[in-house]
Amino acid sequence: MKIRILIYALGILFLAGPAAAKIYKWKDESGKTHFTDNPTSIPKKYQKKLNAIPDAPARVKTPPRIPLQYEKNIEAPTPDSTPSPDDNRWLKNINRNIKKGTTAIHLPFEKSLDNLGPVAVTGKVYEGEVNYPEGKNGLALHTAGDGSWVEVNPKSKLRVGDWMEVSFKFHREDWANPYKGGSGVQTIATVSGRNEKRINHLTIGFYPRNSMALAVSFRDDDNKNHRMRTEDGVVTLDWHEVRLVVDGKAGETKLYFDGRLAATEPAVSAVLKNGVDRIKFGTWFKKNQAYRGRIDDFMIQTKP
Repeated sequence: MKIRILIYALGILFLAGPAAAKIYKWKDESGKTHFTDNPTSIPKKYQKKLNAIPDAPARVKTPPRIPLQYEKNIEAPTPDSTPSPDDNRWLKNINRNIKKGTTAIHLPFEKSLDNLGPVAVTGKVYEGEVNYPEGKNGLALHTAGDGSWVEVNPKSKLRVGDWMEVSFKFHREDWANPYKGGSGVQTIATVSGRNEKRINHLTIGFYPRNSMALAVSFRDDDNKNHRMRTEDGVVTLDWHEVRLVVDGKAGETKLYFDGRLAATEPAVSAVLKNGVDRIKFGTWFKKNQAYRGRIDDFMIQTKP
């Protein structure tokens, strides 16, 4: 309920203004769309093609989902968090208004690898190209399954403490990897952290050849392998949401698929202790376990 109030408040702030105010829409020579409430600021050669849209705010990306345990701690938005028609990055202000818990990484993939969270990151595409087609909310990252991949690295190690949640949405394609030397898994995302002995990985993917089950694999602090998976047949040609909650105090990891608890493992990834050095999308290693499809709204949330 409080989330709905927050969203309605943002909408009211956005629409508030002089009673007779109008928003004007126009396109420049490159095809880019602009919005303004001051028609005199528009170049003369475009003024004949103005469209007045007094009740049409610009489309913005759906606000990031706030974990249930933090709903009671949401503050009302401040005036400087009011969205403007040309800027949907106001979403970061919602993250700042969560008193407890931190959205450390939020990658909306709006034509970039930028992070809306407070952690400084660098992003790079390796051995190919990616594009940004229509996603679940706004745009999404598309990986082609051709051996290319995307890496997003915190500029300094992201310490997650004893709790973190990894979440994202994905939409696979009806595609079979022609590479025959791998396991047949399509790896969507991998969260990695290094300690003095090795690099530990938290890997999320699915089995396209037989079961169509989503699977998670990781090693614990004792270097023991753990695997979790959903029931068979759940990874269809639709949008799906994945949430992985790693709780060090409880000593367990919970996998949620499309809002339902799918599996629980009485162990936690060593990444929880090591911290996060790298996030990788689109493959495990080049064409081995390559993933072809879209990824949207990737997030890592932690507790202070």
